Amino acid sequence: MKRIVVISMILCSILLISACHIEISTSPVSTTAKASPTNAQITPLDPGWKSPAQAENSPVLPSISDVVEKAYSSVVTITTEQLVNDMFSRQITQSGAGSGWILDKKGIIVTNNHVVEEASKVVLQFADGRTYEGTSANIFRDPLTDMAIIKVDLPNLPSSSIGDSAKLRVGDWVVAIGNPLGKGIKAKEGIVSGLKVTLSMDEEESLPGQ
Repeated sequence: MKRIVVISMILCSILLISACHIEISTSPVSTTAKASPTNAQITPLDPGWKSPAQAENSPVLPSISDVVEKAYSSVVTITTEQLVNDMFSRQITQSGAGSGWILDKKGIIVTNNHVVEEASKVVLQFADGRTYEGTSANIFRDPLTDMAIIKVDLPNLPSSSIGDSAKLRVGDWVVAIGNPLGKGIKAKEGIVSGLKVTLSMDEEESLPGQ
């Protein structure tokens, strides 16, 4: 009986060993890389093709550089301070920024009413580096048209030339020069999208377009 058990164990071991097949390759690993498709030579569709020459009467994109250079010095940056209450009813100083333009070399600055409205301090900075602090005595506001005038007492101010808005047509190029977000004087182009547009101020008042 013991002999039968021993023989059976030997047969099982032989079967298990024969079932486990492990293949070990002793051949050297190839180090030659396959050619990349990007390294393959590309044959052009037409080897003799050349870029066409520029036409003499080809249209040129309009440049606003001359306009910006002419009007830049007449635009002023405006920084303001306003006393407001925070959520805990504590009084804090809130800063604001805007821009204006020199209408007259005698010192008339045009800006928007919302730029200077309720401001406790208004400081103007000119393109030549001069600064001027406005006061309630020389700031004149019109909330209805959102316009304000600041009168400054400075010599040799570079005023802008005034155009005729009645000659504007839909599609004409326009350039806006200002002080967006208090980041300094910037220029942005656009077109006249519409004329004689009326804006509603409230239920009883409106601002008619010209």
